[in-house]
Amino acid sequence: LTAMPPGMTDAIGLLYDTSLHRPDTGITFRGYTVEQIKLALPHSSTGGQPLPESLLWLLMTGETPTQNELQDLQEELQSRSRVDRNVVKFLYSLPKDIQPITQLSQGVLFLQKNSEFQRRYSKIAKSDHWDLYFEDVMDLIAKLPTIAAIIYRNLYRSELVDTEASRQLDWAGNFAHLLGNDHFAFAEYLRGFMTIQADHADDVSSHATQLVSSVLSDPFRSFSAGVSSLAGPLYTDPTKVAFNWLLDIQKNLGDKPSD
Repeated sequence: LTAMPPGMTDAIGLLYDTSLHRPDTGITFRGYTVEQIKLALPHSSTGGQPLPESLLWLLMTGETPTQNELQDLQEELQSRSRVDRNVVKFLYSLPKDIQPITQLSQGVLFLQKNSEFQRRYSKIAKSDHWDLYFEDVMDLIAKLPTIAAIIYRNLYRSELVDTEASRQLDWAGNFAHLLGNDHFAFAEYLRGFMTIQADHADDVSSHATQLVSSVLSDPFRSFSAGVSSLAGPLYTDPTKVAFNWLLDIQKNLGDKPSD
């Protein structure tokens, strides 16, 4: 890897080492396979699935977090999680015939007015741009569960969401609570799902996000573009087929199938 950049003189390229897809090992995060991730990262106090915020630490630092580091990160995300009332009002005002993924993209764009990067990037050295980008990214990660939960419960359950995150719950546990499901198994499912879906270097949303950010767009605009890219039928149709397949299995086997 260290020999690659000198050998790429005058060649356009992008070095990306947080995750990698391989046919023999599947996806790896900082060199860890999914099975290794499950063993190496901290779990919730009563569960066996890794916590997504612990993977976030691994992606950012290349190291697994200690319990104190994980707690500091969780508290940081909780302190940033509050969503302004005008954002909530905007989300509830969206017509219900707008697709959820489009609403998510619009909700993220609505957060953009608070972008630290957009407000200050021209006033600091380029070498310090990462700091402002980090601030925006952490805000976005902290607020996404509330944004997504409002969209889901407004569209499919016509319910209001208590937007105050519980300080007793982890990031995925809070997401489950905001979605209106406090079952332990559901929170565990979200912890595992969010962990293995946390970083995909080679899908359309990653490319779209990186392309938009390459012109110094802030993280909110960049992420919104990445979300919008996922609405194409070549991406969504296989997901629908897989989901309908799972529903058919549940219909045929019931909620409690035998071994």
